[in-house]
This record gives sequence, C-alpha cells and structure tokens, in this order.
Amino acid sequence: GDAPSGSPITTWANWMHATALINQAPAWSQALSASPGCTMAPWGSSVNTSVVTISTNTWVQARRDQTGCAAIALQGMTLRLAADLTIVADGVTSTNGLKVISTDGQPHTLRLLMPGTAQTCASGRDITLLGGTTVDAAIAVQLFTPGKVVTNGPTQLSGKITAGCLAATGQVHLTRAVVPTPGA
Repeated sequence: GDAPSGSPITTWANWMHATALINQAPAWSQALSASPGCTMAPWGSSVNTSVVTISTNTWVQARRDQTGCAAIALQGMTLRLAADLTIVADGVTSTNGLKVISTDGQPHTLRLLMPGTAQTCASGRDITLLGGTTVDAAIAVQLFTPGKVVTNGPTQLSGKITAGCLAATGQVHLTRAVVPTPGA
C-alpha cells in the first residue's frame, strides 16, 4: 500500500539503522549493516535501546520482498509516539511485551498492516503479541491482516482489529476506537 501524504516511507533497514545510530549501537551492530535482520531488540547487536521515539508520521515498509523476513519482530520494545507509526509487513510479532505510549498526550495511531485479501487463519500473515501488550488510551491501534491476530498475556488496547481470526489468552481488554484510515 501507499503511504498517506505527509508520511515518509522508510525501509525496515533504514528504520533499524537510524534507531541504532541514535542510540549509539556499537559499530559491529547488525542493525547498522545493510541486512539488519528481522528483529528489533534492546541489545547492542540490534538497536541498543528498548525505547523508540516516533516524532514524525512514519510508514515502515517491512514486506518480505524488501527484508527477506517472513515476519518482523519487536522484542521487549516501547514505542513512544508523538506522531503516527505504520508498519507494513507480511507478519509482525512482539515478544517480551510491547508498550505504546503517547509522548505528548495527544492522540496518535499505530497501524500494523499485513496486505492480502483472502481471510483465513492459515494465511501465515499473522500479528502475534506475546508477553503483554499495553497501549496508552490516547493511541488508537489498527491491526489488519487476512491471517490471525494472537494476543497472549495481559493486553490492553483501543482500536480496530480486522483479521481472518482472533486468538486471545490471558487477561485481554479491547476497546473499540475510531481509527483513521490512511489516505482517506
């Protein structure tokens, strides 16, 4: 999909590289290489921080044809949004928890978009949120996949889920929120 106007498109590799640079990852960090891998994680071999701040509307292109990743992973990350963040991938997994907070108290949107139209649990285009997911009430979340959305552990988010199926374990609190559609 195309990014809405005002949202610069960046590649997964560029986003990983920029995040690692800002957080002074060691020169040998894989995140600083041309092939940063499929996982954003807090250790030095990745982005060297557990906190990523989004200060301008950002559209991250992380599809397999560009990354080689069947899915990208956010491991133990906190996303601090002062703008909207959209990640387009063939799959997204968060492990060891995901926190999303509004840094300015203003409403922002986190979109995890897996392209495709054939809605089936077996598509493999999954959004998997493991180890707890906490999203500020000011952040609207849009999860879109023709595949499966899986939440595990305590989960709290407001937004819209469009999926082939939903599997939730642990304490899950979902609240419906109006989520702006990109480009609309």
